[in-house]
Amino acid sequence: MAELHGLYYGREWGFGPQFEAEVATELAEFTQRYDVDRDGFWLAWAGDTIIAPVSLDHRPIAGETGARVRWFIAAPEAQGTGVGHRLFAKLIGFATATDQSSS
Repeated sequence: MAELHGLYYGREWGFGPQFEAEVATELAEFTQRYDVDRDGFWLAWAGDTIIAPVSLDHRPIAGETGARVRWFIAAPEAQGTGVGHRLFAKLIGFATATDQSSS
């Protein structure tokens, strides 16, 4: 998942390997405080390769309330296939079911 971000942001925006490391660090922090009742993490796979991830993070930032979408990206071969739409639909369903709009 971090590699997908590193490849995309390196190619499109010129970000270096430190960006991929930052994504990996933030993901590790997220998994350490993961709350099954409020956080969500969904992955699409092609064989043994992650082709699209998305997460819902309930931890507020900068005094804002509610949850935020993080790490939503699709590998080039997954783009245009609807996989991102399906993942995001799962996220929205979870957010609605757990009332993330005011948490």
